[in-house]
Amino acid sequence: MSLILVCRRYIPGEAWTNRVLAYARGFAEQGADVKLFYLIGDKKRNRYKINIPGVEVMDFWLRDGFLARRNRYISLLVNLFRCKRHIQPTDCVFLYGVESYIAKVVLKKTYNVYGEITEHPYKSGSDERAKLSRSRLELLTRLKGLFVISKSLKKYFVENGLSEDRIHISNMFVDTNRFEGIKQDKGEKYFAYCGIVSKYKDGVDVLIKAFSLFHKAYPSYKLYVIGRFGSEDDRKELYEMCISLSVKDSVVFTGQVSPKRMPELLSNAHVLMLARPNNLQSQYGFPTKLGEYLATGNPVIVTNVGEIGDYIKNLVNGVVVEPDNVEAFAEGMKWVIEHPVEAKEIGQSGKQLANSEFSYRTQSKNVLDIILNCSKL
Repeated sequence: MSLILVCRRYIPGEAWTNRVLAYARGFAEQGADVKLFYLIGDKKRNRYKINIPGVEVMDFWLRDGFLARRNRYISLLVNLFRCKRHIQPTDCVFLYGVESYIAKVVLKKTYNVYGEITEHPYKSGSDERAKLSRSRLELLTRLKGLFVISKSLKKYFVENGLSEDRIHISNMFVDTNRFEGIKQDKGEKYFAYCGIVSKYKDGVDVLIKAFSLFHKAYPSYKLYVIGRFGSEDDRKELYEMCISLSVKDSVVFTGQVSPKRMPELLSNAHVLMLARPNNLQSQYGFPTKLGEYLATGNPVIVTNVGEIGDYIKNLVNGVVVEPDNVEAFAEGMKWVIEHPVEAKEIGQSGKQLANSEFSYRTQSKNVLDIILNCSKL
């Protein structure tokens, strides 16, 4: 079958980029003819450096006219209609994110459209009961199927009027191939976090505060914060926090790194950390970066939010601590360093979980099977 994946934006190394690429690889390995469209990129004049057997990546950037080169929004719309011209009525289209304007254009070409939503529609707010707008609900009901990342997110959409049998769960998964054969060098002792560097989504402020407490007892360790800042305010506030807590020389903000370097940075860390706060985003989502953490075989410290606790069990395949509790997170860091044998066993158990429950092959096959069955109806 011909399967077209459409994603609004390509940023190398981001969690959603890795998820879409893992989908593409898994679908192709199952025998689908896969085309992958990104409507805009991080640097739109650059060609993509993606080489996945069986996956054709459509690159429109060098065709942009003068106005499109000067304006990303014009470029996005131009490339959306270029994408539409490649879609045949018999094709199946998988939309990552289900942006309304993208879905409306694609639905005019084919009704074999599926979508995936991995976060609460009002993730930046505080009211989990906020209802979908009528227009948004009508658009989602036109999809042949909707994939979500958690049971709570499925429940939300059902309560908002979507038919339960049209909603399917596709949990976090990881392409474990990216972490095989990496030569590990544990010379520098550091903890690491990767993702959008902000307070709201992943609690990077909690990480820094907890590290400052840990650092008093273990000053030889560093904290690597890997990724781009969510905003300029985040950058200023977190830098100032490092100065005020006297850890500015021990906290390393790497900025955005290449997809090739990311597995190396994560694999060579002693411990990987995620201090998600207990907010609307974490209650309904599931951190896709957690799969990459587990795939390294390193011990992982996470907060018990959303459905993380359904998979990560404290001192079995991870270290699970109370969210929004700086002292508890710092104690978790100390425990890992003071119990190296147990921590190593926990890391290996986490890797086994990644290779089984969170394998991209397993999850992409489940999704493709659902698409094939729905497309026959």
